[in-house]
Amino acid sequence: MDRKKYTQLTYSSISKLENNNFIDIVDYITDSPDRKYAVIKINYEGRLYILKVCDPLSPKYFKDLFNTEYLFYKKQKERLIHKNYSGEYFYMIDFIDGETLGDHLFSDTNSKINFIEVFKCIDLFYKTYRQNNESIKYTNLFYYANVLFSSGPRQNTNKIKKGKIAFVIKQICVLSLHIITFTLKFRNTETFLPGLSHGDLHYNNVLISNTGPEIIDFKNIRSNEFFLFDIIFLLTIIEKKTNLNDDLQDIKSKYLSSWESLFVYKIFKILANFNSRF
Repeated sequence: MDRKKYTQLTYSSISKLENNNFIDIVDYITDSPDRKYAVIKINYEGRLYILKVCDPLSPKYFKDLFNTEYLFYKKQKERLIHKNYSGEYFYMIDFIDGETLGDHLFSDTNSKINFIEVFKCIDLFYKTYRQNNESIKYTNLFYYANVLFSSGPRQNTNKIKKGKIAFVIKQICVLSLHIITFTLKFRNTETFLPGLSHGDLHYNNVLISNTGPEIIDFKNIRSNEFFLFDIIFLLTIIEKKTNLNDDLQDIKSKYLSSWESLFVYKIFKILANFNSRF
């Protein structure tokens, strides 16, 4: 067993599983002592799996996120869960061998990405998991706006542009998004893809495997929002890392067919210009 990082962890779930002598740790994909959370690649009976662990002492908000993802797997993707090794604070799922869309975007192979297949996967994800929900919220719209301005899926030492002008522009953008949410009350919103939000659809949560693209990480998934905002966010950050080819242009035309969707896209682009962390 590779104990390089294991010695930093005191999660009772990992200790309990290790004592059962079935864990052979291959790699730590995520190791968060602050959240007391880990995503670990393991070998069990000659097969690779992903073990996700959340300690009982993790912050409540993160235990809630962890539980949301576990329930999603249990209800919607039961075939991926190893039934003998899942519980309140840990679960084991099949390992998908591949690289993230982000890995490809940040490499010399970004010109070879099959964006048509990526967005076919995203369309299928929506059609498979959308739910009828008359009560629509806009949490993902404003979450993505904030991420574009001040965060990002790949943290680095680049500084985010701050100052009074940036702050004022952000406030104008947020106000503009509020206006969009008001106008949608009077529209047929089916084209905005209601009934689902992944909640964190960035390029590190799209996996490119030999069998095709896969969407991963369901801690923020919800059924009472517009999925189109997830897609517009992903398009915005993809454009930060690659030139628009004909496929991407066609994809944009498909999703940005209304003035509201195009407006959200332009607001997202403005916010992303203040952020060099993508």
